[in-house]
Amino acid sequence: MKKFFSLFLLVVLAAVFLPAEEKAESPLAIGLAGIRVYWFGFVPTGLDLSLSYSGVTFHEGLDTIFWGKFGGGYQERTFFRNTDGSPVTPSVYQLLSDTEIEDLSYMQPNFQWELGLIQGILWNEDPDDNLVEAFLIYRGRYDYNIQDSELTQIIFDPAFFSPDGPGLFGNSILMGVSYDSISRSDHDTRSGIYAEGSVELGPSWFFNQPFGGTDYLQLNVQAKAFARIYDIDPLSRNNKLSIYFGDFFSVDYSTGDNIPIYVMTSFGGRKRRWGLGGSVRGFEGKSRDAQLKVVNNLELRINGPAIVLPTLIPGFLAFFDTGYYDGYFGDPDNTIGGFLASTGAGVFINVLNFDYLAAYFTLPLYGERLDRKRFPFSIDLGIHF
Repeated sequence: MKKFFSLFLLVVLAAVFLPAEEKAESPLAIGLAGIRVYWFGFVPTGLDLSLSYSGVTFHEGLDTIFWGKFGGGYQERTFFRNTDGSPVTPSVYQLLSDTEIEDLSYMQPNFQWELGLIQGILWNEDPDDNLVEAFLIYRGRYDYNIQDSELTQIIFDPAFFSPDGPGLFGNSILMGVSYDSISRSDHDTRSGIYAEGSVELGPSWFFNQPFGGTDYLQLNVQAKAFARIYDIDPLSRNNKLSIYFGDFFSVDYSTGDNIPIYVMTSFGGRKRRWGLGGSVRGFEGKSRDAQLKVVNNLELRINGPAIVLPTLIPGFLAFFDTGYYDGYFGDPDNTIGGFLASTGAGVFINVLNFDYLAAYFTLPLYGERLDRKRFPFSIDLGIHF
């Protein structure tokens, strides 16, 4: 229920913040970058807004974009570690009581903000946008973890290994280069390549000592490619049947004296994604929080007949995900990493070209879920990549 409600709210807010006429004419754009939900499974508890301005150019024929993002919310977090820093493995998880499993989770008010500059280097005539661009972005965040008086909650245990257990105030600088040749047809098929390389620095001297003490370096390389396979009637206004392939690949490595939890449980880059669990579907989100994470997602997507409107397109997808992880930060046992693999299928619907609602059945092929479920089911806002 919360996913349907959130998707509806996203579309409504998009209509408010992103009028089509203004997007085409004004150099100033305000957008909805995300929404957060928690209470009762559907009540919104926060959102993220983006702000961009392209009215000034440093080089004729190339876009210069001043970028900002601001948001906050109230969310549940889970960190699959023991108090000494060793990871919770499937064999350990099976021995935990229901209360001890609850102790792995905690509530977190969270605020994030970004300010930066994106500069075009090469131009793409179609779709009339930067083909290659460099970016330099300042990121800030405030996490405050709330303790439940009725639970023990490992993250609040005095022995917990991570200094940012109670929360953090963090600052970092993200810099990198991206290439984007992806085009999207009126029938919601895609073709082209996106590639990105980035470095994120969050040193202790960058106002990170008072609360949380973060000190890290995160390197990320990622690429995704799409290929159109078939369109039964490419000239029709409404899609009837179209097919395309997609593949996403990313390598992420983090190091430092104090790598914060949100870095360990995610892939970096301009848009963070949870990993390695979650990025490899069928495994618990944010599990396998190693310093080195590698993922590959391969999908076949089939778009069905549009429903009344050209931008209401249902679809079917089949996927094969693989991943690798190694090196748990702060782990006294030096737990050996390993491989993950899963396959599955799902259905999705494109709602007004704004977002997707997707539902997946998955089958872990290699590696175990912590709870050892064989056919997990999930519902997500957005398709995987």
